[in-house]
Amino acid sequence: MTNIAVKFSNHNAIEEDTENFSYGAFYSMARQYAHAINAAKTEARVLIHLPPGIHAYAAMFGAGLAGAVYAPVNISQPVSKRQAIKNVFVPHIVIGDDSVANELGLEKAIILDPSKLPKAELECSAKPHELAYVIFTSGSTGTPKGVTISRTALNHFIDWIEAAINPTHLDR
Repeated sequence: MTNIAVKFSNHNAIEEDTENFSYGAFYSMARQYAHAINAAKTEARVLIHLPPGIHAYAAMFGAGLAGAVYAPVNISQPVSKRQAIKNVFVPHIVIGDDSVANELGLEKAIILDPSKLPKAELECSAKPHELAYVIFTSGSTGTPKGVTISRTALNHFIDWIEAAINPTHLDR
């Protein structure tokens, strides 16, 4: 992402309803999340409790830049399912607004509110965790189950995407 973000920094990367975000702006936001995650000075299991959009995507990339492992949460799921995911994943950091602490019963996790991100950006990443992210099943049989995706597997997938689809800076 770094090369594309620098080379095509003014090109649109993400288009939301009424707003477009350039690669440069997206990369800057991802680095802000990475800085905030690293500044927490804790192990970095990061639960992303945000609606789909620029902040959720930047938080995912930021967690990766920080060397953390993240788990996205579908915030439209019932609170009980989100609490079950939280209980299985046991996050150190939760990215969401201030209401998430009460909603999910977070006593020990650090809450990073997207509206209060520091302006500082991460310059380099920490030693990355072996896992990239954990995706949770719907939990239709009871408790949601986490499927772990390693950084190696993610890198293989990205290599395949590049070869099979050959995305460019014009793609969204």
